[in-house]
Amino acid sequence: KNGIVFLMEGITDVQAAWLAGYKNCVASLGTSFTREQAFIFRRQVKKVVIVYDGDEAGREAIHKTYKLFQGLNYKIGVCVLPNGHDPYSYFAEHGNLDILISKTMSYNNYCLRLAFDNFYLNDNWSRRNGIFEKEIIPLLKDSTPKTLVDMVYRMAIRLTVPVDAIILDCDAAHPGLLQKFLKEETK
Repeated sequence: KNGIVFLMEGITDVQAAWLAGYKNCVASLGTSFTREQAFIFRRQVKKVVIVYDGDEAGREAIHKTYKLFQGLNYKIGVCVLPNGHDPYSYFAEHGNLDILISKTMSYNNYCLRLAFDNFYLNDNWSRRNGIFEKEIIPLLKDSTPKTLVDMVYRMAIRLTVPVDAIILDCDAAHPGLLQKFLKEETK
């Protein structure tokens, strides 16, 4: 009806969603979702919001599912559940997904969030530098200017370093990021 479908892992997740009033939900049945099924959605759906379990398996399934939708002209969003929750348990505890749905993020922003979490949780500085150079900078390069500004400020605050230092490090690895950042900052 509104061109959006919420893709959940299991039947019980979708049943809980229906009972809470979310009628545009379907179950991927875990990892059995295929590209052919993704293609079928095109008749009625413009945006797919992936609402998978908030555990490691759910995070891996988000990446796999996103790849199935690539190139099919969908807007893809990711609704992140708290660790240890699936949609069913979240509905049981909170009654709806409204707050989480309002915080739905793009797949790129989702990947940035995971990379930042991995970066911040890692005490090994050489590993941190590897995460920064191999995971975070390429994602920042492909992000929107607004996301770039947001992520740079968050990183500077979290690391207690000047914003300029983060931008210069990013720009050294991927020339042009500084201009993208400055263009957004002057708006």
